[in-house]
Amino acid sequence: MVGGRGSGARVDEAPNGAYPGWMPRRSRTFSVFLYLLKAAWVLFVLAMPLLGIWFASSLVAYRNGPVWATVFAGLLLFPIAPCAWELWARGRRARRPNARSPILTTADRIILRTLAINVTFVCMLLASYPQTGFIALSTRGDWMLASHSSPLAAKARRVLFDLAQRVEWLYVATHDNPYRKYDDGRDKAKPEPTKEPSPTPATGASGEASNPTALPFVAPAAPSWPMPATLHPLVTSIPAEDEKSIESVAHYIESHEPDPVGRVKALHDYVADRVAYDAVAYQNETYPPQDAPTVFATRRAVCAGYATLLAALGRQAGLDVIFVPGDARTDSDASGAHAWNAVRLDGKTYLIDATWDSGIVEGAKFTKGYRTTYLFTPPTVFGLDHFPDEPEWQLRPAPLSRGEFLRQPRLSPHFFESGLEFLEAPTTPLAARGGLHLELRNARRMGLMVDVTPERDATCTIAPAAPHPNPSIDCSFRKPGDYTLRLFAGPERMGAYEYAGSLTVHDE
Repeated sequence: MVGGRGSGARVDEAPNGAYPGWMPRRSRTFSVFLYLLKAAWVLFVLAMPLLGIWFASSLVAYRNGPVWATVFAGLLLFPIAPCAWELWARGRRARRPNARSPILTTADRIILRTLAINVTFVCMLLASYPQTGFIALSTRGDWMLASHSSPLAAKARRVLFDLAQRVEWLYVATHDNPYRKYDDGRDKAKPEPTKEPSPTPATGASGEASNPTALPFVAPAAPSWPMPATLHPLVTSIPAEDEKSIESVAHYIESHEPDPVGRVKALHDYVADRVAYDAVAYQNETYPPQDAPTVFATRRAVCAGYATLLAALGRQAGLDVIFVPGDARTDSDASGAHAWNAVRLDGKTYLIDATWDSGIVEGAKFTKGYRTTYLFTPPTVFGLDHFPDEPEWQLRPAPLSRGEFLRQPRLSPHFFESGLEFLEAPTTPLAARGGLHLELRNARRMGLMVDVTPERDATCTIAPAAPHPNPSIDCSFRKPGDYTLRLFAGPERMGAYEYAGSLTVHDE
C-alpha cells in the first residue's frame, strides 16, 4: 500500500489524505517548546515589577517610610510607565510621514518596555543602596507577612529571606573593612565549635567596677562567664620598668601568672585599661596605624589596634591569641567594620573583645569604663552583635548567614548576665495589633525597667513591678507604626540599671 504503514513511510511525514492543520511530530515538539519558552519569558517579565516593588517596599519599611510610596512605586513600574511610554511612542510615530508599521504587537512592546523600566529600576536601587538594600531585604523583606504566623506564611518568609541572601555578594563587594589588613593569618587554624559555658554569678557582673585591689584574683579551673569585673592585680601593680615594651609586659604577666586563664584575663584587662578608644579618628574615618607597636606607644586605638595589641601580647606570653576581623551590630540593624580576638586554651577556642570592654563612645568622646562582658563570652551571646568574615569563627555548630545574624533580636550580653530569658523567642520585628504581651523568666530576680519610643504613641509597663521570677511586658499602641522597646536590668537594692537589649515592634 502506497503511503501505508507497511510501506516504510516515516511517521513525521504527512500520510495520504492528511487532515488540515496536521504537522509533523518534530514540528509539534518545537511548537510546544516555543510555547513554554514564551510563557517563561512572560513570567520573567512580570516577575521584574514584583522584584522592584519588593525591593522598594522593603527599603520603605526599613526606614519607616509611608505605605503610599510603595503603592505609587508599584503602579509606576506597571502599568503607568510602560503604557505612558507606549502612548508617547505612538504619538511620535503618528507625526512621522511615511512611518512604517511596527513589527511587534502592542502587547509585545508593552512587555519589553515593562522589562526595560523594571530592570533599570532594580539596577538603580542595587547601585544606590547595595548595603542598606541587603539589610532591608534581610530584615524587613517579609513586612507584608508581619502579622501572619501560619505554616504557609512561614514558608513564604523563608523563600523571601532566601532570595534576600542571594544579594549578599553585593553587600560584601561594597563593604570595606579597613581593619582586615591587620589580619596576618598567623596561627589561624580553623577552630572547632566550642561548648558554651553557662553564665555564672560573678563579682561586679552588673557592670559596676569593683576596687581593683580589694581582692586577689584566683583563676578558675576553666574559663567562665562573666568573669569578675575587677582588674587583675598584675595590671594594677606592674612596675614601670616592666611596662616599657610589649615583650616586657608579656614577660611580667607570664612569669607572675602561671595559669593560662588568669593570664588571658590579665592581658585582656591590660589592653582594656591602658588603651583609650580613638573616637575622633573613628568619627572622621581617618585611622592612624593600628599595629601593635604603635598602639602600645600611643595608648590610643580603634578596635583593630586593641585586637592587634592583645594578639601581640598573647604571643609573647605563650598564648595562642588570634586577630578576628568582621562586622559588629550596635543598637540598630546596621552593621559596621570591627575586629576582635579569639584565644585557644586546652584545645578549645574562646572569644574576646577588649575594645567593647574598655568604655563607651559617644560621638567624638570616649568615657573609660572597664568591664568583662566580652571576655570568654558564649558564642551565641557574642554572636548577637559580632559577625566574623569567616563563618568558622562564630564557633557555632551551624554558623548563621549574614541575614540570620541581622534578624536576631538586639539583646545585650547584660540580658544574659542578668539571668533573663524570654519564654518565647522574639522575632525581629515583633508584630502587634494595638498591643503586645511578652513573658520573661527572671531567675536572679533583677529589677527591670522598659521604655518605648516614640513614647507619645505608646505605653509599656512591667508587671509585677517588684523583682519577680516571671514578669511580663505589656504595651499598648495608639496608632500603627514602628516602635522600639528598650529593656534595662539591675539589682533593685543598688538602684543601678544597665541596658539589656531592645526590640523593634511593628503595629498594624
